[in-house]
Amino acid sequence: MSDTNDPVAPKEARINPRMTVRRCGWFVQSVGEQLRECMVWDESETGARLVVDTPETFPDTFHIYMSLDFASRRRCRVVWRSNKQIGVEFLS
Repeated sequence: MSDTNDPVAPKEARINPRMTVRRCGWFVQSVGEQLRECMVWDESETGARLVVDTPETFPDTFHIYMSLDFASRRRCRVVWRSNKQIGVEFLS
């Protein structure tokens, strides 16, 4: 939580701001594997923050489905990990 009275509080550095969505998503390491569930906390045009049970066991690259429509599949790369969250970048 940021203090709005702090004159030197850091500013948002992202070019594409993230929008809070808090919805279910599904991921697989390889196309054809069984889908596993995650929570999409927020997303932008270039990436997303996911809530996951075990961030340390999450693959470095994977596919995410933002809906059960298979056209929603995006290739991702993990750029950061914390206690129960990971940040991903969408790959071309």
